[in-house]
Parts: sequence; structure tokens; C-alpha cells
Amino acid sequence: MHVALGPRGNDIVLNAKLAHVSAEEAYTSLTTPVFGAGVVYDCPNHMLMQQKKFVKFGMTTEAFRSYVPLIVEEVMQYLETSPNFGKDRMSGAADAMITSPQITIFTASRTLQGPEVRKFFDASFAKLYKDLDNGYMTLFIWRQLTR
Repeated sequence: MHVALGPRGNDIVLNAKLAHVSAEEAYTSLTTPVFGAGVVYDCPNHMLMQQKKFVKFGMTTEAFRSYVPLIVEEVMQYLETSPNFGKDRMSGAADAMITSPQITIFTASRTLQGPEVRKFFDASFAKLYKDLDNGYMTLFIWRQLTR
């Protein structure tokens, strides 16, 4: 890993040749087992740019502002239906390592993918996502140890 700071550092990064700062080279071996061949960094740059365009419009400031009421609604619904919280939603206890991923999955799917996708998610999906993330981290650590 290299760190480039200040104006000269920015110049090194922002004006570098693709051969010297290739995200594809850095991430392909990590993302391909997770997302599959031909997706994200395991594809030509023009395809990666197309894939990024899908995400671009959902990540604007205006879009994020519109997500706030949806996030509030998802969290309130979670608190109302979770067996770990009391009826007033301000009492009870919950394991943050379980509830946080669940709330994240619910709010992210609702805001970034829409209610059509969100309706298919339940708390068990958060566990599957955690398993996927653990596999991703294991692969990353393995790659670092075998270099």
C-alpha cells in the first residue's frame, strides 16, 4: 500500500497511468469469487463504468435526502416488530451485532433497491449477507497471507 499526500500526492494519483493505479488489479481477485466473472472489477473498464452508472443516480444528495423518511419508517417498523423491544419502542435490549445488520439490510434494500426488492427480505437475509461478508474477509486475509 502506498500513501500519497498533499498536492504532489494528488497529482500522482489523479494523473497516474491506469497501469500504475489499477483498481481492477487490486480488487479482481477479491470481488470475482463474490460477484462472479464479468462483474464489477472482473470486466473491461467500459463495462465497469456502465455498472457504476446504475448506482450513480441513487447516490446523489437529493436521493439521500429522500431516503430519510424511508429509513425512519423501516427502523420504526423494525422496533415495533422485533421481539427484543417493548411496545413503547424505547425499552428492551437487543444484540447490536444482530440488530444492526438487519436494520442495515432493510434500510439499504428499501432505499437503494425499492419496495419491490425490500418486501422479499426478512431477518434471515442479514445472516446470509453476514456469511457472504465473512467469506469475503476470509478471502482477503488469505490473499494477504499468501503473498
